[in-house]
Amino acid sequence: MKKHLNIYFVLIVLSICFLISTTSCSSGEGKEVLSFFFDGVEDEIDDKTKDTLLTVKESTDNLQSTSFIEIINYHEAYTDHQCDNCHESNRSNQLLEPQPTLCYNCHDDFSTQYSFVHGPVASGYCTKCHHPHMSKNQKLLKRTGQAICLMCHERDDVSKNDIHLDIEDTDCTECHNPHGGEDKFLM
Repeated sequence: MKKHLNIYFVLIVLSICFLISTTSCSSGEGKEVLSFFFDGVEDEIDDKTKDTLLTVKESTDNLQSTSFIEIINYHEAYTDHQCDNCHESNRSNQLLEPQPTLCYNCHDDFSTQYSFVHGPVASGYCTKCHHPHMSKNQKLLKRTGQAICLMCHERDDVSKNDIHLDIEDTDCTECHNPHGGEDKFLM
């Protein structure tokens, strides 16, 4: 009888784990839920591959035929199928170097150009704002206009500043540099 209880207990625990892992909204949320119940839950994706839009195995031909996403802009290395410029091999998600070192092999190092540097630039996460392979937006941005800034900055906090009272739908980059500036407000 005790053996049957152990089997049922294991089945219940496995069922709960399965449900938790499949019903979470995101991989980060799934990790949080599992970490509540179990110690030692590892991240699904390491920092080197975090925030990638697509895996290397997915081709641009397949993407262009899908109707759910409109791709307009491609990263040049991705378009030229030069995956090994960034990845360990053509079939790997592992990056040659972590961000931003990898990005600075081809792109300007914004961290040295300004007296004050925007948070994602300072912490080295270009993919906080930019997709690494493709985007429907210019400069491979994840979002445009105020929406990209509001991914991190709270609208209520921005509105507390009197200068922002009448901005309505004005793009933040009309006044602020998204990478850095000569004062702490990135102007």
